[in-house]
Amino acid sequence: MTEFVLVEYGDLEGGGFVPHVADGSPAPPAAFASAAAKLVGGNVPQPPEPVDDGRHHPMWSLRQVDVEGVPHWCFAVQGRGGAFGQAGMCQFLFAGADFPPDRLWSGASQLVRPDGRLAHPDVGEPTDTWRRPVSDDAVAAGLRGLFAGETRIVLTGSALGVAATIGALLAVLPSAVVARHVWSTYLVRRPVQDPRPIVTGRWPEVLPGGNAGLRSWLDRASDRAGSPVGHPQADAVVDWLAELAGLGLALPPDYAAQPDLEALSALIAARQLDFDRRDVPGLLDAGDDRLTFGRGRELLAEWAAASPREAITRLVRGLPEAHEQVVFDSVLDLHRLAEPGANPTLFPPAASVVPGWDVKLAGLLRARLDRHELVVEFVRDYVIAPGRPLHDRFHAHESWLDLLGVPPSDPASGIYGVPTGRIVAEIRDTKTLGADSRAFLAAATDPITEVRRVLDGLAGVPPKVAAEFVGLGADEREVTDLLEYALDLGYAKGGATWAEKWLIDVHGLVEAKRRPAVLAAGLAHFTRLARELPVPLLVLALRTEADNLDPAAAGRRKVYMEAAARLESGAKKVRTVGRSAPAQPAPPSQPAPEPARSTPTPQPAPRTPTPSTPQTSPPRTEPADHSPPWGSHPSPVVGKRRRLPDLSAHWPLIRWLLLGVLVLAMFVAIFLLTRHMLER
Repeated sequence: MTEFVLVEYGDLEGGGFVPHVADGSPAPPAAFASAAAKLVGGNVPQPPEPVDDGRHHPMWSLRQVDVEGVPHWCFAVQGRGGAFGQAGMCQFLFAGADFPPDRLWSGASQLVRPDGRLAHPDVGEPTDTWRRPVSDDAVAAGLRGLFAGETRIVLTGSALGVAATIGALLAVLPSAVVARHVWSTYLVRRPVQDPRPIVTGRWPEVLPGGNAGLRSWLDRASDRAGSPVGHPQADAVVDWLAELAGLGLALPPDYAAQPDLEALSALIAARQLDFDRRDVPGLLDAGDDRLTFGRGRELLAEWAAASPREAITRLVRGLPEAHEQVVFDSVLDLHRLAEPGANPTLFPPAASVVPGWDVKLAGLLRARLDRHELVVEFVRDYVIAPGRPLHDRFHAHESWLDLLGVPPSDPASGIYGVPTGRIVAEIRDTKTLGADSRAFLAAATDPITEVRRVLDGLAGVPPKVAAEFVGLGADEREVTDLLEYALDLGYAKGGATWAEKWLIDVHGLVEAKRRPAVLAAGLAHFTRLARELPVPLLVLALRTEADNLDPAAAGRRKVYMEAAARLESGAKKVRTVGRSAPAQPAPPSQPAPEPARSTPTPQPAPRTPTPSTPQTSPPRTEPADHSPPWGSHPSPVVGKRRRLPDLSAHWPLIRWLLLGVLVLAMFVAIFLLTRHMLER
């Protein structure tokens, strides 16, 4: 970089504010040292006070100066404190006038070290330490000030923000216009020795010092106004230049060589602004770059919005990247702003109108929405929302949505809702809940409400599926309510026996922390129906209570566990006796005997009383014995009255039944008494 010359002024060695030459560096030519001395004594002075962190607010400037009568660009860095020393430093980097001023500004700022000092061009390593984004509004305001002929143009923003704005302005102005101005991030004092118009920022408020007179001078209207640009399309030219700067581009060489803003405006109007919307198709065919920024970009966007089908056809056919971006932006804006039910940009299902548009559209959307969450939001708000093209029809176009990376079969996006019908059919057919179905339910805004809708479509839910549903509950209350709902639906068909078995199965399948909720649902269900609580449910309740006790409550835990064991044992004995009590053998089958015939007993002849024979009572007649002979069995029915059954043979069974009932009653009483005492 031998075409650059660096001159430094400072007091780093206690010898006063004098030219400074770093060790190992050659002394600058005398002509450049003299030019630097004039600047130090005039408009690039020593900063007023030392500030250790002043490097965070760089004071940079650019102007054109004469070195022995030859124009040169001069980029200056001023600082005081820190690496600049207590007395401060002024550094001047000179380059020939034929060097583009915007490149000097950007290149020199990249040579400024993190400590704020400018490195020698031959040894410095470029960095982006000081690069900042360009403000489009600040650039446009600066251009309007220049075209209005203002002599003091104050840019807004921090020192580094102003530096970025100046760099963008220098790139879109002719070199002659740049040379007629002084450019600075902020000033030390009013430049009384240089009459040129100035473009500058303000003194940073966080720094000490600052000149009250300078602030007042910057706030006042210009004492002398320059001549505004009089071209009739000056405003359009400003917009075109601002758009160019926003794209980070510079003027073409023949534009940058124009002598002033009037000439530049005439050239831009003739070459860039001499067409209207009717010319857009022809310019597109020619790949004209004028359609990619400024007024040309606006016309291209207007044309695409007015002729979306033709614009889509050209997108499918293929356009240069810059033109494609402008056209697709317009098509996308048209889609976003479309009325409900309208589909002017032929999103599916209308994409078939232009063959190949569905695939092209998916690719353009993925490129524009470069993050998955942006694609999800777009599909939710502009594709499947009510009034949008695929509302209630997205399942029919799953392949296209899959191209975007958000297929309806993927629950992760959370935008398609729960496919209730599909889940119901899956449970009916497989008696299980698939991973995708569970994921859809889990991703829902209200999973339990969605599960209830699934239950409404089922005659009964298998315990394994119910256990999966339990895992979707946020807390015990939700789980209890859900299980009660499932019990109510299934009880009508299965009854108490079904409910008891179903609860026990679900209890065994869920996580331990969910089991109290299962028991609570069962107890609430049977209590609400005024049904006796099943013994297995009571046993589970006792054991669950025992498991939930603090380890220190060993005595209470033992009471619960023994009560559960004895209650369960008693229930088993009752069931065993009921099944295995020996039956009394039935008497052997014999033919029914013929009823005995009544044989009349001979009666003695009555005696006729005579006077000599005393009167006596008549003899007693014994009733006939109609009982069957000994050893024979009576007929099943004898006479009109039945005899009570003989229960003597069943006393063992009756005894065991009574004993079981007594044991069951005893343990129920123990459970209720224990629970009452613990609650107290």
